[in-house]
Amino acid sequence: MVMLKFSGTGNTKYVAELFGRYMNVTCHSIEEDIDFRQLINSEEVIGFCYPVYASRAPRIVREFVSKYTEFMKDKKIIIFCTQMVFSGDGARAFTYLFPPNNRNNIQVIYAEHFVMPNNICNVFVTPLASEKRVKKIFEQADRKMQTVCRNIKTGVIKKRGFNPVSRALGLIQPIFIPIMERMARESFRINENCTLCGICVNNCPVNNLAHENEKIVHRHSCILCYRCINKCPQKSITAAFHGKVKKQYKGYNIFMKINENEISLNMEIILRLEEEKDYKIVENLTREAFWNNHVPGCDEHLLIHNLRKTKEFVKELDFVAIFNETIVGNIVFVKSKIINNDIENTILTFGPLSVLPEYQNKGMVVN
Repeated sequence: MVMLKFSGTGNTKYVAELFGRYMNVTCHSIEEDIDFRQLINSEEVIGFCYPVYASRAPRIVREFVSKYTEFMKDKKIIIFCTQMVFSGDGARAFTYLFPPNNRNNIQVIYAEHFVMPNNICNVFVTPLASEKRVKKIFEQADRKMQTVCRNIKTGVIKKRGFNPVSRALGLIQPIFIPIMERMARESFRINENCTLCGICVNNCPVNNLAHENEKIVHRHSCILCYRCINKCPQKSITAAFHGKVKKQYKGYNIFMKINENEISLNMEIILRLEEEKDYKIVENLTREAFWNNHVPGCDEHLLIHNLRKTKEFVKELDFVAIFNETIVGNIVFVKSKIINNDIENTILTFGPLSVLPEYQNKGMVVN
C-alpha cells in the first residue's frame, strides 16, 4: 500500500501523513520526481489524498491520473479528500478522472471526506479560522483518521460521497471550476512590494512562476492552490480573487507550533537498530525532514534508499529514534575513504540525519 498526495498549503499533507503513520505506509507527493509507474505497479492498494476545489480534484491531480491511468488497472483505491465545508461527491469525483470504460477496472475500497481549515486568505466571505479553531479542526481530523484506519484494518468498506444525495449535492459546484481556473490563469497579480525572494518560484507545484528580467512572471498555468499567496513574505500575490492579503493561512505550522508544548525538551527517546519493516517509514520521514529546506523538493530519501544497497552501508550503526511508539528520527553511517596522494584512510561518515519537522529544534539530537 502507498499513499499519494497533493497538498496546496498543508491541510491535505497532514491528513495523508496521519494515514501513513497509523497504517505504517509511505506517503509520496505527486510533485516528487520519482518513477510513479514502477511505484504504482508494485502496490496492490493505492491511496489518493487531495483537496477538493468546487467538488472536483485540482488540475494537477487530474493530469496525474490521466498520465498513469493504465497503471491503475485492477488496483484497490482509497480516496481521501479535504474540504472547507462540504463537497457532496468530492471523493467520488476521483473516479470521474478515469475514462468511462476504465472505471470498472478500479475497486474503491474506502472513501472519506475531511473538513479542514479554509486557506483562502483574501476573500471576505471565507475568513481564516483562529488558532484555537485550527487546532480543534486538526484534532478532529486526527480522531477521524484513527477511526478510518481501524475500519480499513478490519475490512470495513465505506464510501463517502458515493450515494445519490451526495451526487446531487455535487452537481452544481463543478460548474464553476472552468471559470475559476480561467480566472487563475488570466488574472494572476504580483504587486510592487515583491522583493524577488523567489519563495513563490521555488514552491509552485506547476512551475507557473519564474524569475525573469528582474521580476517574477507567471506562465498562465496557476491551479489556484494558494500556496504562493500564503507563503509570500510581502503578501504581494493574488490570483483570481484580488482582495488584499492581510493575514495568511499557516494552519499546518500553527497546529504544530501549538503542540510544541506537548513535546518535552527532555523527551524520552528510544534508540534501536532499523529493521526492514521500518524502511518505508524512514524514507517517508527523511523526505519530510528535508523537503524544500535547501532546494525545491529533496532527494535525501532516495539517497537513504540507495545507501542500504551498498557494501559501505553500516547496518550496525543504522538507528531509528522512537518517541511515543512513533519513529521520529533516523541516523545512518557509511564507510568512506580519504585519499591523500598514495595514502588511503577508511573513515566513518554519517548522514542523512533526519528528524520529522514537528520534532526538530527540540533537543532530540542532544538527547
